[in-house]
Amino acid sequence: MKSKRINLLPIFLLLLPLCVVILGPGCNDDPEPLDGSLHVNIYKTRNDYFNNVHLNLIGGEVKSKPSLHSLVDFDKAGKPHYKYRVKLHDGFILGTAESYNHTVFLSYTMEEYYTMENNPVNPSLPSIKELEEHIIDRDPFVEFYTDSNSPAFYSISDTTLINQMIDKNQLEIYFKRLK
Repeated sequence: MKSKRINLLPIFLLLLPLCVVILGPGCNDDPEPLDGSLHVNIYKTRNDYFNNVHLNLIGGEVKSKPSLHSLVDFDKAGKPHYKYRVKLHDGFILGTAESYNHTVFLSYTMEEYYTMENNPVNPSLPSIKELEEHIIDRDPFVEFYTDSNSPAFYSISDTTLINQMIDKNQLEIYFKRLK
C-alpha cells in the first residue's frame, strides 16, 4: 500500500504574503523594505560624521567588518566618498544604510578605510577588536526620520524634494520620526 505525502511548501508559499500583510513586517523601529529597495533615512548627528565610516552593530556588538568596495564613488580629486549619503539643508543627511538603533560611527574616514581595504601591496581590514576601539559615537543621532513605506517611496535621488520638506519644516508629514 502506497502512502501519500502532502507537500506543504506550495501552501506555505501561498500563505506567506497574507501573513506579512496581517502580522506586518516586524515590530522594530527600523523598517526593513519588503521589496529589496533601499529605504532612505534623514538624520542629524551630534558631530560631523559625513566622511566617517559607519557600522551597524548586531546585538550591540561588532560582528562583521564593513567593506566599501561597492559603496563608494570618487570625487573629481579621486577621493572616495560614500555614494549612499548626501548632505541636505539645515545640517540633515540623507542616507540609506544607517539604522537608528544600531549605527555607530568610526574614527576612520572613507578615504582611510578604502585605502586600507584596497592597498595593492597588502590589502587588509581592521580586526573586529580594532573596529570596536575606533567607535567614536555609539549614540550619534540628534534627529532621525525614515521612509517607512513598503515599497520605499523616496530614494537617494529625491534630494531636491526632501530639501523642500526640510525648508517648510514638513519632514514629519512624509517620514516617520524615530528620534
